[in-house]
Amino acid sequence: MTRIVVTRDQWERARLQWEGDPLVTYADIGADLGVARQSVRERAGKEGWQRRLDLQAIAEKAHAQADSKFTYSAVDSSERAALPVATATEFAARAPTSPTGVPNPPAGVPPEQAQAEVERAAVDQRSEVLTTHRRELRAARSTLYGAMKNAADLEAARRAKIIVEGMRVLHEAERKAWGLDTEAPKPGAPGTTVKVTVVRKSGRVPA
Repeated sequence: MTRIVVTRDQWERARLQWEGDPLVTYADIGADLGVARQSVRERAGKEGWQRRLDLQAIAEKAHAQADSKFTYSAVDSSERAALPVATATEFAARAPTSPTGVPNPPAGVPPEQAQAEVERAAVDQRSEVLTTHRRELRAARSTLYGAMKNAADLEAARRAKIIVEGMRVLHEAERKAWGLDTEAPKPGAPGTTVKVTVVRKSGRVPA
């Protein structure tokens, strides 16, 4: 069996990838390099790899970026709903890529710049997901209003319902996959640990 040799430059690139996006795993890096997940884990422990940003910070940056490049007010009448929207084929072509892809830092630049590029890519990917969702919601809204204009057309109403429901399920799945709904845990919330300390005369005894 041929032994795969990973160069120092490849390991440095792998570290940038892992540290720059919280969704990138040791398994992703291993698949990219052609080595076992455990090998990546051991290397990370030896070199002290640390995440640069958490999902909440990236999601906040992505929301802000999407807000800056996509402005759309809610349609408040069926007349205003008659906006030109992309076809299903055009929307599919704009769909964001899978979050399983490992970001590729640029070669030949200082490590600090490469790290910034990886982090920027992580934000850009999620911003594009959010922008795509907003475009799709505009199209779904237009379809729904079209069905409302002709209440007697039950088939159009069913089609609009299927589209809106399908869009909701898709968006929820994508937001979860990209970590876009991550929030900081609140005290007492599920998944958090509350430590109570009882103070007695003899000292502090953890309860």
